[in-house]
Amino acid sequence: MKKLAIDLDSTVWQILDIFVPLYNKKYKTNVKVGDIDRFHFFPQERFMKIYKKTTKHIKEFKPVRGFFGSYIEELSILYDITFLTHGNYTKKKVSKKLESMGVWGDFYQDIIITKEPKADFDFDYFIDDNPLMVADMKQYPEKTLILIPTTYNYYIADEYDNILRWMNWKQITEYLITGFI
Repeated sequence: MKKLAIDLDSTVWQILDIFVPLYNKKYKTNVKVGDIDRFHFFPQERFMKIYKKTTKHIKEFKPVRGFFGSYIEELSILYDITFLTHGNYTKKKVSKKLESMGVWGDFYQDIIITKEPKADFDFDYFIDDNPLMVADMKQYPEKTLILIPTTYNYYIADEYDNILRWMNWKQITEYLITGFI
């Protein structure tokens, strides 16, 4: 069975709707989610402070547009699925949140919370929003990254055969099941 790694933040659930108001309040700014046009939009030190506060609101995270637990259920028939994140979470909290979104424990193999580069893990496919993974994937032409489109990764050129960009979870699921859309 092929192995599939799925990111959480801005791939399964939307954190920016919580992050941005916390950031604006703390730093007295007026940033809107749509203003975030690059991955390192926020100064890293400020980002990390607010990100840690944001992850405490995990119960409030909403699914990204178009995400349904039924897609994970469909994919689990053909793939060993692991949720792979750099997030500041515990496995227990992630598991409970996924369950609240209709993603039951028997749909996936594991939840891995890491600081290591995700591309270094032994997976055939990655679904992620992080544009920095594109550079990492150059080293692994046998692996495929499906880049979830966001306002901060649209600038990524589609110059690699192992980087795909689909617009929504329905398209991703169709591709991973059938090999084409």
